[in-house]
Amino acid sequence: MFISMLLLLAAQVAVADTVTLSLGDALDRARDSNPTLRAEYADASAVAQGRFEASRAFLPNVRFDVQGIRSTDPIAAFGMKLRQE
Repeated sequence: MFISMLLLLAAQVAVADTVTLSLGDALDRARDSNPTLRAEYADASAVAQGRFEASRAFLPNVRFDVQGIRSTDPIAAFGMKLRQE
Protein backbone atom coordinates (compact mmCIF):
# COMPACT_ATOMS: atom_id res chain seq x y z
CA MET A 1 0.00 0.00 0.00
CA PHE A 2 2.85 2.36 0.78
CA ILE A 3 4.38 1.68 -2.64
CA SER A 4 1.13 2.43 -4.44
CA MET A 5 0.84 5.76 -2.57
CA LEU A 6 4.38 6.66 -3.61
CA LEU A 7 3.67 5.81 -7.24
CA LEU A 8 0.46 7.85 -7.21
CA LEU A 9 2.32 10.80 -5.68
CA ALA A 10 5.13 10.50 -8.23
CA ALA A 11 2.60 10.47 -11.09
CA GLN A 12 0.99 13.68 -9.82
CA VAL A 13 4.38 15.40 -9.55
CA ALA A 14 5.27 14.32 -13.09
CA VAL A 15 1.99 15.74 -14.43
CA ALA A 16 2.58 19.05 -12.65
CA ASP A 17 6.00 19.47 -14.34
CA THR A 18 4.71 19.25 -17.92
CA VAL A 19 4.29 22.42 -19.97
CA THR A 20 1.81 22.90 -22.78
CA LEU A 21 3.40 24.60 -25.79
CA SER A 22 2.15 25.51 -29.19
CA LEU A 23 4.28 24.63 -32.20
CA GLY A 24 5.42 28.23 -32.62
CA ASP A 25 6.41 28.49 -28.95
CA ALA A 26 8.36 25.23 -29.16
CA LEU A 27 10.21 26.44 -32.26
CA ASP A 28 11.01 29.79 -30.62
CA ARG A 29 12.29 27.99 -27.54
CA ALA A 30 14.46 25.68 -29.66
CA ARG A 31 15.85 28.60 -31.68
CA ASP A 32 16.72 30.56 -28.53
CA SER A 33 18.37 27.71 -26.65
CA ASN A 34 20.23 25.92 -29.47
CA PRO A 35 23.52 27.62 -30.44
CA THR A 36 23.73 25.71 -33.73
CA LEU A 37 20.33 27.00 -34.81
CA ARG A 38 21.26 30.54 -33.78
CA ALA A 39 24.41 30.32 -35.92
CA GLU A 40 22.42 29.03 -38.90
CA TYR A 41 19.88 31.85 -38.58
CA ALA A 42 22.74 34.38 -38.39
CA ASP A 43 24.33 32.91 -41.53
CA ALA A 44 21.01 32.98 -43.36
CA SER A 45 20.40 36.62 -42.46
CA ALA A 46 23.96 37.53 -43.56
CA VAL A 47 23.40 35.85 -46.93
CA ALA A 48 20.07 37.64 -47.32
CA GLN A 49 21.79 41.00 -46.69
CA GLY A 50 24.59 40.14 -49.13
CA ARG A 51 22.44 40.69 -52.20
CA PHE A 52 22.41 44.45 -51.49
CA GLU A 53 26.20 44.73 -51.50
CA ALA A 54 28.16 45.93 -54.51
CA SER A 55 29.44 43.33 -56.91
CA ARG A 56 32.84 43.46 -58.59
CA ALA A 57 31.09 42.95 -61.90
CA PHE A 58 29.56 46.44 -61.74
CA LEU A 59 32.57 48.34 -60.37
CA PRO A 60 35.00 50.12 -62.70
CA ASN A 61 38.21 48.31 -63.45
CA VAL A 62 41.54 50.03 -64.10
CA ARG A 63 44.63 48.19 -65.26
CA PHE A 64 48.15 49.46 -65.91
CA ASP A 65 50.80 47.56 -67.83
CA VAL A 66 54.45 48.43 -68.23
CA GLN A 67 56.78 46.59 -70.55
CA GLY A 68 60.41 47.15 -71.25
CA ILE A 69 62.84 45.68 -73.74
CA ARG A 70 66.55 46.31 -73.76
CA SER A 71 68.65 45.84 -76.82
CA THR A 72 72.10 46.84 -78.00
CA ASP A 73 71.11 46.36 -81.63
CA PRO A 74 70.60 49.81 -83.22
CA ILE A 75 68.20 48.47 -85.86
CA ALA A 76 65.96 46.85 -83.20
CA ALA A 77 66.01 50.05 -81.11
CA PHE A 78 65.14 52.21 -84.14
CA GLY A 79 62.43 49.75 -85.22
CA MET A 80 60.80 49.81 -81.77
CA LYS A 81 60.90 53.60 -81.81
CA LEU A 82 59.07 53.59 -85.14
CA ARG A 83 56.46 51.10 -83.89
CA GLN A 84 55.69 53.28 -80.84
CA GLU A 85 54.60 56.18 -83.00
